[in-house]
Amino acid sequence: MPFDRILVATGRRPRTAGIGLDLAGVEIDARGAIVARSDYATLDRAITDGQPLGFALLVADPRGHLVGATVAAPGAGEAIAELTARVKHADKIDRLSTTVHAYPTLVEGPARAADEHLRLRYASPRYRALARPVLAVRRVLARA
Repeated sequence: MPFDRILVATGRRPRTAGIGLDLAGVEIDARGAIVARSDYATLDRAITDGQPLGFALLVADPRGHLVGATVAAPGAGEAIAELTARVKHADKIDRLSTTVHAYPTLVEGPARAADEHLRLRYASPRYRALARPVLAVRRVLARA
């Protein structure tokens, strides 16, 4: 299709400072992005297809329910149906991580993003400090 002009916008960041995201329990990274991301550059299926391009981004509420997703990669249509169903049913993001997916497939991208979300969540100093006494009690009970 012919065109006269093309517009390219790069380097944009959302203006989230001062709008109360912290009060809503929304955590953002230094770039202003929200919950869990996986780049397709490391996805085996994308590499073997010769198209290791794009990403999957998952957005969850403070209780971990999946509320949105973006898949910007070749084969995104393969992943979007599952993500749409999970948003509709208010599934938690960890359910996506624990679901068995065919391997290698492009649908693995959102699942890897969910894995990353859980890794960051359970590796946080706050979570580890809360879990330490519970695990100590479990160890004592296991010996009894």
